[in-house]
Amino acid sequence: MKLKLSSWAIANPLLIALATFILLVWGADCFHRLPVNGMPTVRIPVVSVSIALPGASSSTIERQVTIPVENAVANIPNIKHVTSYIENGVSVTQIEFRYGTNIRTVLSLVREKVASLRRQWSSDVGEPLIQQSEDDNTPLMTYAFQSGTLSLPSLTQQVDKGLVSALMAVEGVEKIERQGGYDREIHIELLPEKLYALGVSAATVNKQIQAYIAQAPAGQFSLGSKQTSLRVQGDPQSVDALAHLEIAVGEHRYVTLSSLGNLLDTFKPAQQLTRLNRQPAIGIAIYRTAKADELKVAEAIEQAIQRWQETQPHIQADRVQTQIDFTKKTYFSAMMSFLEGVLLAGLVVYAFLRSTRATLIAAIAIPLSVIPTFIVMHWLGFSLNLVSMLALSLVSGVLVDDAIVEIENIIRHMETGQAPYPAAMRAADEIGLAVIATSFAIIAVFVPVSFMGGLVGQYFIQFGITVATATFFSLLVARFITPVMAAYFLKSTPPVAQQGRWYHFYQGWLEQSLKHRRISLLLVGLLLLLSASLLLILPADFMPQEDKAFFMLQVELPAEAQLKQTDAAIEQVTEALLSKPEVSSVYSWIGGRDAETMVAGQVNRATMIVKLVARSQRNIGVDQFKLQALYELRRVPNMRLSALNENGSKAFGLVLTGHDSQRLYRTALALEHDMRKLPAFSNVLSTVPAMKSNLVVTPKPHEAARLGVTTSAIAEELQIALKGGSEEQLAHVLLDNQSVPVRCAVRVPEQSALTFLRQLPVTTNTQQIVALDAVANLALMHDYASITRYDRMPQIVISADLNGISLGDAMQTVRQLPTLQQLPAGISLSETGDSEMLSEMFSTFSMAMLSGLFLVWMVLVLLFRKLLQPFTIMMALPLSICGALLALALTHQALSLPAVIGILMLMGIVGKNGILIVDAIIECRSAGLSRVEAIIAACQQRSRPIIMTTIAMIAGMLPVIIGAGAGTGFRTPMAYALIGGLVTSTLLSLIVVPLIYTLMDDLEQRVKSRLNTAHE
Repeated sequence: MKLKLSSWAIANPLLIALATFILLVWGADCFHRLPVNGMPTVRIPVVSVSIALPGASSSTIERQVTIPVENAVANIPNIKHVTSYIENGVSVTQIEFRYGTNIRTVLSLVREKVASLRRQWSSDVGEPLIQQSEDDNTPLMTYAFQSGTLSLPSLTQQVDKGLVSALMAVEGVEKIERQGGYDREIHIELLPEKLYALGVSAATVNKQIQAYIAQAPAGQFSLGSKQTSLRVQGDPQSVDALAHLEIAVGEHRYVTLSSLGNLLDTFKPAQQLTRLNRQPAIGIAIYRTAKADELKVAEAIEQAIQRWQETQPHIQADRVQTQIDFTKKTYFSAMMSFLEGVLLAGLVVYAFLRSTRATLIAAIAIPLSVIPTFIVMHWLGFSLNLVSMLALSLVSGVLVDDAIVEIENIIRHMETGQAPYPAAMRAADEIGLAVIATSFAIIAVFVPVSFMGGLVGQYFIQFGITVATATFFSLLVARFITPVMAAYFLKSTPPVAQQGRWYHFYQGWLEQSLKHRRISLLLVGLLLLLSASLLLILPADFMPQEDKAFFMLQVELPAEAQLKQTDAAIEQVTEALLSKPEVSSVYSWIGGRDAETMVAGQVNRATMIVKLVARSQRNIGVDQFKLQALYELRRVPNMRLSALNENGSKAFGLVLTGHDSQRLYRTALALEHDMRKLPAFSNVLSTVPAMKSNLVVTPKPHEAARLGVTTSAIAEELQIALKGGSEEQLAHVLLDNQSVPVRCAVRVPEQSALTFLRQLPVTTNTQQIVALDAVANLALMHDYASITRYDRMPQIVISADLNGISLGDAMQTVRQLPTLQQLPAGISLSETGDSEMLSEMFSTFSMAMLSGLFLVWMVLVLLFRKLLQPFTIMMALPLSICGALLALALTHQALSLPAVIGILMLMGIVGKNGILIVDAIIECRSAGLSRVEAIIAACQQRSRPIIMTTIAMIAGMLPVIIGAGAGTGFRTPMAYALIGGLVTSTLLSLIVVPLIYTLMDDLEQRVKSRLNTAHE
């Protein structure tokens, strides 16, 4: 079948040149506008609901707050998982929705559902904080600030007032999270003896302070001829003015606030502590917006910090964590790989055709295809990241493929003595159907793959759309530009022999295979079975590890540990790490927001960022060093230490759920015990909650009722007396242009805290004062320190570090343990983190492969107008997959996300061999040749372009394998899979495709014969 597109283009070269120029200029402009990022922005629609119930036990919060919230939101559509964390008097419920869910719509639904619960909660339940999140929780950069002359409070003020505001003005900065430091507060330490003597409680004093320190609008007022607003403002202008505030103490008596206790202009009680190399510091984590350019934002941030430091020379700034260096190296490494691939592909063309002009015409197809691709990438909001740049690097060989087929066919006609112009007119249209079929086969694979959804799909979409778009422009170049350039720029060549020595060997091999079809197909089948068995031994993983010269640790002490105890443990860990020459710095953050639970202020937990020296300055990779460090640090007593991924999760994680909490905990402990015996795992931890002591106040029914003291009144008195109330209840005064909270609480003596608590003043309904133990009993009880829930059931997460074993092998090993082989009734197992992503990857990959195969078959049926022969073409696919698996096995690579992307890419590109051969066979048979003669003639015509395009594609991918720099961990498995698949599919398809063609042709003839017989 001949298509006249190329001949039309040759006849209209000016129109083609103008269109090409417009696309090149437009594409170059879009390239400069594309943001540069490390990885594609992965958006997971999550809505979190945080509710505080200070002082309540975890079990109480679970029963009164968490379960009602989970039940209320359960019927919202598109929910994937609901995870709840209860700790430190706070319930956090995270509702994860499926990819593609409109986050604003579900946020509104969650707010409505939670609002309906508000009336059934008591007044001591805090106001729900409902937030949406679609962006990565990993900060773009983290800085630590230290000063040898300023105190930490002064340093905090300098960072907050000067730097944070300047950074928030930087375009692309979404939020800044301060780590550590001190916040100014006015503390009113009420003296219990004064309260007793005057007959007033802490709650009464606090209410009067809040009533006085307030601002309230009073409407409009006419002042002469002007209308003005009227406002009542009770803010004291200084701490001294606040101290002279008069407090009513009953019987028309008033005393000043200072006579009830001490007023201190101080700081909020420390719940966080940040250190850099054992020295106190202030940290800030800077997050970018989803569409921002990492490099531009980082440069602007660094410039802002540098300008600020010029005004604060006594403050030292250290960058303790960043993705920017990796992003820069990845970007420039990918660009170099692309340019090297273009050069190598051009050398391959020259080696076969021995024509400089033909080589330039074929090689120029790559930039002509890539540059317009940037238009679509910019339109779709893509970025230049590791995945999209890798797509461009690997597709460079594919882009030259169509041009090679076109130019080789033109050269073949010129070798018979034809001039360039008529040779281009005839040859380009002759090969047109095959070129269109090969291109649309690739597009048919990657377009559906790009929209398969899910978290894994967010990695595929930029790769798939980029490859499909570049392939489409490659088709346009091959059909319109390459023939035009060949017609007007090639020089006539003398006739040459069409067959070389290598072809005589191939022809003899092919003829013998056709004579012994059964033996040949049997050998191929055995090879397929042997290669497929590699799936049983090939390790599986989600994402290859990159050496980014830093890693994260999580330190956890018992639930009752205080800040100073955690700090002492961090001191030991930091000292041990700094003693190693590979460590550059150690940054620790105690009491910050936990990356998994999102609960802040847990003073028994700390996150550490360990920064290593450059890879060239150490003899060990970051993963090996991390495992060694974890093994040595096990000696630090009474401490859990585990490694975290960049997103804050553990390397390996399993989830056990069940309604029976006690049975669930026993099962989890048994599984943890079994995993500790396996050498594949280290630092095996579970979230089975420890018991924590709670001081429980129980009202005495008769005494409390007689005196008119309710349970809520006791809780309010305790909360205000001990902590000054919740953060939302604190009054604020404006001092030095800063809103400063006022915390009014009773000073608790450390040595006799329990005795003090029993004598705490409580107000009755007659405004009399009685001691707390007169209306309530105090007892020490134990409850779970924390509770986690998963999909509305109690949950236990078992996590571990992997000792050189892949994630897939780890999953398989754990599933063979006796505890999981015989799970108790009501206990279920599910995966989390990278384990869940690994399972999702294989399921989505299977669906994508099936849909891609179906679409490829449909495209070939439409183009060739035959139902059976497309199966001949598609036989190259299993041959390529076998080669890909064999290459991964020989190079000790795991079947990971990039390897899966490479196999998907093979589905599109390896079908070209079959298309070229089958198309030529059909043309030869149409010319009157017998089947065998047509097969021999077709293979003679198409063997050279098949080998050329395969070697060109392999040459284009070689820089990805041999290249150094960042991102090699992600790029290498993909390139190995592609090269292995291309080699085997090319070598075998030159024999197997003709064999399968004969089988399909025989079957087609039989079907036609039966249909004709039935018709007669």
